[in-house]
Amino acid sequence: TYENVINALEQGDFYASQGPLIEELYVEDGYIHIRTSPARSIAMNTEHRPFGGISVAPKGETLTEAVFKVPENQKYIRFDVIDEGGLHANTRAFYIDDMI
Repeated sequence: TYENVINALEQGDFYASQGPLIEELYVEDGYIHIRTSPARSIAMNTEHRPFGGISVAPKGETLTEAVFKVPENQKYIRFDVIDEGGLHANTRAFYIDDMI
């Protein structure tokens, strides 16, 4: 509903997608866990280069989850999921201080 969409936007509970799904994202014991629909890659982008990390499926395969260490000396992170067709899903930025 319109109300649910607006509430999710106001609470920061949203992501943009051309098709891939981000099914779960959580922090546990200093690691960020993300679970998605079948993807070619899952990348953690940070405020500064180099990127926070990337998990890439072997050629001809897909992956549905990745785990990244919570980065130090970064203000925020966001995730980019790319499926087999090259379609993207991107999370909003998450501030590190809010995650730990």
